[in-house]
Amino acid sequence: ADHWHAEFGRCAQPATDLDVMLAALSDRGMRIGVVTNSTRAAVQNAKIDTVGIRQHLDSVVVSETVGFEKPDKRIFQMALAELGLEPNQAWFVGDNPVKDILGASAVGLPPVWKRGNLDWPEEHDQPDLQIDSLEELLPLVDGRAAR
Repeated sequence: ADHWHAEFGRCAQPATDLDVMLAALSDRGMRIGVVTNSTRAAVQNAKIDTVGIRQHLDSVVVSETVGFEKPDKRIFQMALAELGLEPNQAWFVGDNPVKDILGASAVGLPPVWKRGNLDWPEEHDQPDLQIDSLEELLPLVDGRAAR
């Protein structure tokens, strides 16, 4: 188990064009954060470093470090505070309908559901913003800025 935890983070693979997308968001003046549930902050930080995105991040909030996890409102509020943003000034992109999307919504943080990993729970309304790949995020951001 110790070997697994020591090596797992270094095996992470980025989503297609993740670095390009994050660079484009940064170029648009966007502040970028990561909110992640993990009982091992070192593993999450190793993943971030392995995929090479730390230079694009203004905040990294790991549940083990802060003592609460998604969907708890406090983890989203902490990330917003670190970014210096109010909920209506940001979006939360996530793939877990309950932990990410409903959790972000509970603090007034508009969610963007990245479909494909989990089915949407029928008892909840789906969010307005939905994507199937990260590449779809830039047109949404550009459309929001144009309004």
